[in-house]
Amino acid sequence: VGSEMCIRDRLRRFWHRRMGMDAYLYCMAGRIIMEKPETRAGSEDDGRRKHRLARSRRTAGQNRERGFAMNRILIIDDDRELCVLIKRSVLSENIEADFCSTGKAGLLKLREREYQLVILDVMMPDISGFEVAQQMKADPEMAEIPIIFLTALNSTADIVKGFQVGGNDFISKPFNKEELIIRVTHQISLVAAKRIIVAQTEDCLLYTSDAADD
Repeated sequence: VGSEMCIRDRLRRFWHRRMGMDAYLYCMAGRIIMEKPETRAGSEDDGRRKHRLARSRRTAGQNRERGFAMNRILIIDDDRELCVLIKRSVLSENIEADFCSTGKAGLLKLREREYQLVILDVMMPDISGFEVAQQMKADPEMAEIPIIFLTALNSTADIVKGFQVGGNDFISKPFNKEELIIRVTHQISLVAAKRIIVAQTEDCLLYTSDAADD
């Protein structure tokens, strides 16, 4: 029991440090600004939060009308009401969401469309979320998509297994909606930063190669 509590405490401290990262992420590829998580959670009063939510929804609608690209995530969970709740919540952050109720259907959607993130339940009717994650990481087309496990499981063994099969984050139900949104935007920002770094690195290598040829 003592060993399990120690592991759980270490995991908790790790994620507290990770979610408390500096407000700005400076990359070789340029300056990518990430809002500090705790400044978003609980710091606004209700009136200002509602105003920000309404403004974000207007912006999301305008972006869709103008054809601007929006981030898109996939929710794989057999609880339809929960999926609808998350879909409406992330829209305030200019993120669109699709959802499906089984692991196999989720894998099919991932092969048909590009997603920036997957929110994944573990206990589902056909295959478990852990199996879905393993299949995603084994497929080069899906391997880089971040996974947030959102599940009723909360034991140390389940949390450890979630990370072992490729999860980037683990949230136990019931969950705080604001915290989920912060974690989703955090993972999407990291993916965007990584893509910019890779693109800039490839450009630098190409430029260096051309310069050497000259």
